Amino acid sequence: VLGVGGPASARLTCLATVGVASLSGLIASRLAYQFSSSVRTRLGQRTSSED
Repeated sequence: VLGVGGPASARLTCLATVGVASLSGLIASRLAYQFSSSVRTRLGQRTSSED
């Protein structure tokens, strides 16, 4: 749509879709990082408390 020059509404829809997908990816990435960090912290506490 953007490369071939479609209607303005189609271009806006395309750009909005890309924006929403980018934002969703960013949020998912941050949540996954926080989750993995908390799991690593909990596993680290278990191994250190067993010593």
